[in-house]
Amino acid sequence: MLHRIVLALFAMMWIVPLGGLWGCAAGRKSPSYWMAQDPQESYEDEMGGREMDTGAVSSPRRRSESRDRAAASPPASPSPLASPPPPTPPSAAPASAPGRMVFYDGYARLRVARVDQGIDQIRAVATEVGGHVERVAGNSITVRVPVATFSDAFDRVLHLGEVLDRSISARDVTNAFTAVDLRLSTAQAALSRLQALLAQSQDDAEKLTLIKQIQELTERIDLLQAQVRTLSSLAKMSRLSVDLVPRQALAWQDSQDETAELAWIRRLSPLLTEPPLAARPLLIDVPTGMVRLDDTASGQGAAENSTVAEGPDGARIWSWRTRNQPQGDAAFWLAALDGRLASDFGKAETLTIGEWQGEWQVLRLVDRGDDPYTWLIAVRVTGHFLDVVQAMTPDPTATERYEAALRAVLLSAGGAS
Repeated sequence: MLHRIVLALFAMMWIVPLGGLWGCAAGRKSPSYWMAQDPQESYEDEMGGREMDTGAVSSPRRRSESRDRAAASPPASPSPLASPPPPTPPSAAPASAPGRMVFYDGYARLRVARVDQGIDQIRAVATEVGGHVERVAGNSITVRVPVATFSDAFDRVLHLGEVLDRSISARDVTNAFTAVDLRLSTAQAALSRLQALLAQSQDDAEKLTLIKQIQELTERIDLLQAQVRTLSSLAKMSRLSVDLVPRQALAWQDSQDETAELAWIRRLSPLLTEPPLAARPLLIDVPTGMVRLDDTASGQGAAENSTVAEGPDGARIWSWRTRNQPQGDAAFWLAALDGRLASDFGKAETLTIGEWQGEWQVLRLVDRGDDPYTWLIAVRVTGHFLDVVQAMTPDPTATERYEAALRAVLLSAGGAS
């Protein structure tokens, strides 16, 4: 009898405090409730509850790594594709973790009195800070500068003309480099084993099979080595791209000529891979010969922004999606792109890739000059959203090399997501 009384008292000692804790928990909203109220959920609801082909969409609470638009005459009402302030330049940024590989990519659009003089001045800036010219085409120039001098070079370039547009992106390519390097090591080890088997084999049929496997693996190793070199180069030498606009070229254009929803088209550039602030991620396959730049310097993955991939020759592809505003089909957006961009290029053509719901309307722009670059802008409408994929190939040789691969990427994107 005594032991039952002791047990009853012991139970009461625990039940009362636990009841208080239970009441506190009941009066507090659970974390899952707040997650359900995340604005991202409304975005997924608009997608009809479907699983997106764009991969995981980031939370709006993430740190922005995007850019600053310094327009001389900003539109009266904010555009849905407006851009944020630029990230901190590398010289003033907090020290990154030891061993991190960060690729800084700067872009500026400057209005200048003379384009040829502006190109010479930017070339001189790159040389003075220990860099070099990567490419000059028409009214644009791209230079590579050491990471340590990127901030100084970018600041000096911005003082060479009236800033119409600018951006800085910082992309952490450490994980991409590690993954590719691991695949390379594995492939090289496999190649050594195949070569050892070939040396020991006495059967002719087996030798032919091993030789074929060695050839295929060797090609794979060559591709992986090129990707390693690309990522290593990007981490060591930052890129700075500048579009120069003659002062008289914009004299006719009034700031009210464009609606806020269409103003983003004139901000597009074959040198600018950063998506607008309001853009959503659109993940696509990477063309053969290019490597995906997976992470951003802010610690976010590729799904936080968009697909950005680059080849060893400077060819690149990037993608994002935004709201279809004003609402129109792919033909409407193709006409809008063509009417605003084509006149600045030596050749412009439109084409269709895919069928029905997976159909892309593509604007192909070829620069003027003897060794022109090609800029592809592909658009399609999926529900309430506009998908945008862009690619730039730096010269006719690269254009021919990547043509089939770029087409395959669009076809593999499938139908509406």
